[in-house]
Amino acid sequence: MKEIKIKRWKLAQKQEGEFWNSLSFEEIERGFELVEKKYKNIFNDISIRFKPKKIIDVGAGPIPLSTIFSGDVERYAIDPLLSYYENINPNIKEKVNYVKGLIEKTPYQNEFFDCCVFRNVLDHVLSPQRSLEEVHRILKKDGIVILGINIFPPITRMFKKIFEFFSLPGREELHPHFFSERDLCKIMHSLNFEVVERYEFSEPYIKDLKNKIAKFFWTVISFFDNLFGSKNEEYEIIFVCKKI
Repeated sequence: MKEIKIKRWKLAQKQEGEFWNSLSFEEIERGFELVEKKYKNIFNDISIRFKPKKIIDVGAGPIPLSTIFSGDVERYAIDPLLSYYENINPNIKEKVNYVKGLIEKTPYQNEFFDCCVFRNVLDHVLSPQRSLEEVHRILKKDGIVILGINIFPPITRMFKKIFEFFSLPGREELHPHFFSERDLCKIMHSLNFEVVERYEFSEPYIKDLKNKIAKFFWTVISFFDNLFGSKNEEYEIIFVCKKI
């Protein structure tokens, strides 16, 4: 998984910060409630099965997902955009030990955490490989990583990579990376993570596009994905992986 140039990463981060600043806290809370509803049963299962006590949310955003975990747990979070989030949510550090920093190089000691929440982050980072290596470093043996990412069907993904490579108008400014499930399984296996659970949620994106030309273009590409037997919509894959 290729590391992008720092200039490209900074552009994506700037756009990400501006996106969050464009929303009110009430809008963010409503969005979080939908995510919480989706993840609550998964997190409850992990709590019962693995009993994590120290949980870190990497790339945590303005409301860390680790707050979904109930009970007597220590919650941590790290994100390079923390200063943006503090403007939106002044109480962001109330329940979480939140620091500003890169996911590729966290300030934590080896094998410090029982669980890592890593949702909707891998396609935003500077280096996917180094980010996952760092998660592996800070997790205890038998520690759990909850890896969630949106997957595009093959032809759609190929065109998105072409747009990114040539910096074409209409590229995904916030998302420099695109993965297949096979990509994810391969790197997790190489880092000695075992996938113990898999979840999938539909995340259709074309209907939300505002630009009519872009909507038409991606509808056509989606048609060919469907024609060749692939899913013609984006979906969110969630792997629950154990460090072995």
